[in-house]
Amino acid sequence: MNRCSSTLIAVALLCFSAPALAVYKCEVAGKAVYSDAPCAESVHSMKEIRVDSGSSDPTEAQQRLQQDKQQLQRLETARKKQEAADEKAAQRARKLQQAHAKKCQDLALRAKWAKEDADQASIRSREKAQRKQHRAEEKYQLSCNS
Repeated sequence: MNRCSSTLIAVALLCFSAPALAVYKCEVAGKAVYSDAPCAESVHSMKEIRVDSGSSDPTEAQQRLQQDKQQLQRLETARKKQEAADEKAAQRARKLQQAHAKKCQDLALRAKWAKEDADQASIRSREKAQRKQHRAEEKYQLSCNS
C-alpha cells in the first residue's frame, strides 16, 4: 500500500468516525493507551484531551459527512487519473528506450558489415569501402555513444 492510499484511508476514518467529547490518554505498562472512558484508578498517569466535536445537530453532521465523502471521492478520482498518466508516461518511455536500443543494434550491425566489406574490398574499391565504413561508425557513435 503506497503512502497516498494510506493517507486517504486515514482521512476517511477520521472523517467518518463518531465525534467524541473527550479522549483520555493513560499509561499502562509504560505504553500510551487512548480511550473514551477515564483511566482505571490503579493507573498513575491520566491526561484528558478535549476534542472539538463540532455541531451536535444530526442534519449538519450528515451534510458534513456527505461533503467529506464527496471530497474523498474527488481525491480518489484525481489520484487514479494521476496514476494512469504516470503509467502511460512510463510505457511511452519504455517504448522509446526499446526503439533506441533497436536502432543502436541496427547501426552497430551496419558498421560491422561495412568493416567486413572494407576488409575484403579489392584494391580499386577499398577507398570507397573504407569511407563507407568510417561513415557507418560515425553514425553509430553519434546516435548510441552519448
